[in-house]
Amino acid sequence: MEDEIPANLEAGPDAYELARHYVDAGRIELAEEVAKRELAKDPNHPLGHLILGRCELARKRPKDALLRFENGLAVAPEFGLLHHFRALTLRDLGRFPDAEAAVLAALRLDAEDSFALATYAQIMLDTGVLGKAEQLIQRALALDPDEAYFHTVQSAIQSAKLRDAHARAAAQNALRLDPDDDTPHIEMGLRLFETGRPFAARRALREALRIDPSNESVQKAFLQVDMACRWTYLPAYYLDIALRHVPGKQFTLWIGLVLLLKGVPDSVISMNVKGLIAIVYLVICIHSWIATPLTKLWMKVRPPRWN
Repeated sequence: MEDEIPANLEAGPDAYELARHYVDAGRIELAEEVAKRELAKDPNHPLGHLILGRCELARKRPKDALLRFENGLAVAPEFGLLHHFRALTLRDLGRFPDAEAAVLAALRLDAEDSFALATYAQIMLDTGVLGKAEQLIQRALALDPDEAYFHTVQSAIQSAKLRDAHARAAAQNALRLDPDDDTPHIEMGLRLFETGRPFAARRALREALRIDPSNESVQKAFLQVDMACRWTYLPAYYLDIALRHVPGKQFTLWIGLVLLLKGVPDSVISMNVKGLIAIVYLVICIHSWIATPLTKLWMKVRPPRWN
């Protein structure tokens, strides 16, 4: 995300631009040092509070980041980026109503802030308001169709609406626009995994980890995908894929199967065949129950490799 420094801010703009680049490069201590030095000169400069909040986010301390952003808003309530980052932080904390209020405050200051629209779309996705989420991300894409991040959000929304082809297409757009970032590879991996291509998904996530080996959430996703690639789990995985669009999954099918067998006369399907069908389905269910612990045991014996 590009944080543009407003031209009307006079205190140390070059220093804050340097601090922002330090944050983006992961050099958190240097960014914090520059921001604190500049805030000592002008305690009311909103960029200082913004940079310090981003440093706390980079350290995975969202509560401390939230305090930094709120300190900035106390002296600069019209600074939209502070509202936006406050919304992002509140979302990370699971405080979705507060996050929505914060992102709306940012949009009141700039209704065409495409990144704020995308954040609002994510909040709506998190809370299950998929129609509104789709409208918001489409507005963001209309403003900036070449921003890969927006296509990843679109992909997640389409996936939640069970539009697999649209989700895959959006993930492909993100990957085309920014192949050197790990996020499009992650999104593509997730979409491939949801649509029955676990081995391709594993390759995509392995590439994401090559770009950023320290991403713990991607490591966890890779482990899940790698588990599905083990032959002990593959049948359960493909069954889950087949039942993805069925409410209640195998329980719905079980009820349907019982009702179907009950309604079929014994002269058409003998009791023995009915029993065989019930046993086969029972075996499938048992496999789906034991596949996860069995494959996790295998993964302990032979750990996965992402490099």
